[in-house]
Amino acid sequence: MTKPSFRDRLRTLYEGPAPQSDRFRYLLLALDLAVVGWLITSSFLERGRPQAAIDIAIGVVFLLDFLARIWIARRPLREVVSLWGLADILVILSLLFPIWGEGLAFLRVLRLYRVFHSPQTLAQLRDDLPGFRQNESALRAGLNLFIFIFAMTALVYQSQTRVNPGIANYVDALYFTVTTLSTTGFGDITL
Repeated sequence: MTKPSFRDRLRTLYEGPAPQSDRFRYLLLALDLAVVGWLITSSFLERGRPQAAIDIAIGVVFLLDFLARIWIARRPLREVVSLWGLADILVILSLLFPIWGEGLAFLRVLRLYRVFHSPQTLAQLRDDLPGFRQNESALRAGLNLFIFIFAMTALVYQSQTRVNPGIANYVDALYFTVTTLSTTGFGDITL
């Protein structure tokens, strides 16, 4: 019996049904959630070398993940030019080469959408969580809303933090986004 190649083993990690594949995908999901947590936390910190170093480290991890997905893809070019591939490239570039503060790094929130909508992750959640299987439609709709709100909040934060004194951190941007989307109105922050 021949030993599987490194590419085959990597493909199994990303796409396979084995328990180590499940753990690997949960690790990627946890990493993406931690990165969103860092996005929120870093908005309260003064931008400096430590924050830049963490962003670069995240960029390197995202680059390795992206390269691995391209390498194992059956149609690599299609993966690169897909909406999610282009979003990943923009995020990686903005993390590794920050020209305008965090630049397009707010797109890192969209990685959650890609991860949560991959067939492997959905199958894994159905297998591991009976509650997910029973309420999948409602949970996916709620998750899509959550990701949308966080993506719009990140966009508001990135576009307004330097020009609007009412939006100083991610929580201010979240307040503005939720208030705008819910049409409850406010008088203390305007674009």
